[in-house]
Amino acid sequence: MPDPKSPTIAHTALGPIEYMRSGRVHESGSDVIVSIHGAMGGYEQPDILVRAVAPLNSNYIAVSRPGYLGTPLEGR
Repeated sequence: MPDPKSPTIAHTALGPIEYMRSGRVHESGSDVIVSIHGAMGGYEQPDILVRAVAPLNSNYIAVSRPGYLGTPLEGR
C-alpha cells in the first residue's frame, strides 16, 4: 500500500494534478477536507495549513497548484 504522506498524481480532463492525502485515509465514510490556499505553492503549504487548523487526525487532501511541484502549468 502506498505511503499516505507521499504525493500522488490524479489524471483529469484538464491535466495532471499532484495531491497528498493524510489523516484517517483508510477509514471508509469519514469526511474529507480539501485544503487549498490563495498563494502559489505545492501540496506542502496547504498540508501545513490544515494541520494547524483542522481537528487532530482529520482526513484531508492537499493539492499542488498549477506550475508547482508535480502539477504542470502547461495547457492551463
